[in-house]
Amino acid sequence: MFNVFGWRLHKIKTVPNAALQCEHCAQSGGVAFDVYQEYAHYFWIPTYPQGKRVVLQCVKCGSSQHQDELSPASLEAAVAARRSARTPAWTFVGLVVLVAAGLYLNHDKIAAWLHGTPAS
Repeated sequence: MFNVFGWRLHKIKTVPNAALQCEHCAQSGGVAFDVYQEYAHYFWIPTYPQGKRVVLQCVKCGSSQHQDELSPASLEAAVAARRSARTPAWTFVGLVVLVAAGLYLNHDKIAAWLHGTPAS
């Protein structure tokens, strides 16, 4: 059988920051934090969220820095940006579908267990 399972990233929020300065072009006030939600998928249906990643993007020169490359001052602002971004509810769609399918396929066993009678 052909299975497609993997991980994807989706940008969920952009947080501008006028107080930080770009380390590449030295322009201040032109940086923003892009917050990405990482999630697992099965047949391209989001199953569950994995975590969030933050990338510092300069609006003027276009350079970007990942969270592990940031200076301590920028890292503090990146953590605040990550906390402000909420995990989207649609990243749990696959998990809800799997649980609903499991309950539907086993509804006779569940009913028998609830009523204390053997399943037929």
